[in-house]
Parts: sequence; C-alpha cells; structure tokens
Amino acid sequence: MDWLNRLSTRLGLLRAEVLMVSGALLLFIVGVTLKFFWGYAERAELIEKAQTELLLGNEPDSLLAVEAQLYEQSQTDTVRHAAPQRKLNFNTATQEELEALPDIGAVLADRLIRFRAYKGGKLHSLDELLEVKGITPARLRTLKAHLTLE
Repeated sequence: MDWLNRLSTRLGLLRAEVLMVSGALLLFIVGVTLKFFWGYAERAELIEKAQTELLLGNEPDSLLAVEAQLYEQSQTDTVRHAAPQRKLNFNTATQEELEALPDIGAVLADRLIRFRAYKGGKLHSLDELLEVKGITPARLRTLKAHLTLE
C-alpha cells in the first residue's frame, strides 16, 4: 500500500480519490474487454450465418432478386386492382370498391364509409370529403376523376 500513498502524493489527490479513479478505470477496462469478446461472438455468428446461407443458395444477390420479384408482383397486383374504368357512385360504394381507388387504403376507405354514414348516407358534393382526415385537395382532385354522386 506504500505505492498507493506515493501515487496519491505525486498526483496531489487523497488516497480515497486515487482508489475511486482506479476502480473506475478498472471497470472501464473490463467493459471494453467484454464488449470486444461479445462483438467477436456476434461477428462469428454472422460469418457462420453467411456461410450457411451460401450453402443454401440464399446469398445476398439471390435475396435481392427475390425482393425485386416480390416488388414486381406487388406492382402487377396494383395494376390488377386499379380503379374501375367507369366512375364509382360514392353514395353506394362498398369499402372494397373504395380501396381499389388510387391513394385509398383500408383505413381511409373506412373513414370515408363512416363519414358517409355520419352525413346520413348521402353526400351532395364531393367537396364535402375535405372534412375527412387524410383527404387533401390534391387527393380530392384525384378522387373526383373516379367518383361521382348519384
């Protein structure tokens, strides 16, 4: 413990302060060491996973090809569910018919159906749709091309 007294004298600190700094330094070194070894284990797992995927034929390029194929499928599904050729009567449209319109998802279609019920089941002008949360003037212009009121 003589070395501790000499160190504290040279640093101009109390013996307790030197012990606290030494303890903090020791905890820091232990933390860095643990992080290094856990990181090493994670890297080893990632390398093993990549080698397994290579053997199974799931290397990153093929995964990207699968994602591209899924994206193309979703685009063709969107084309299949495109808006109808004739205008849709909003006062009698079902939720599924509204979802088929561009820029209308399930949540917005549900809001539109509830708004129509709130208005008594019949709207007098498509401009009333601006009261629905999510219907902007730009979206309303798009909807006016596909909707009518009868």
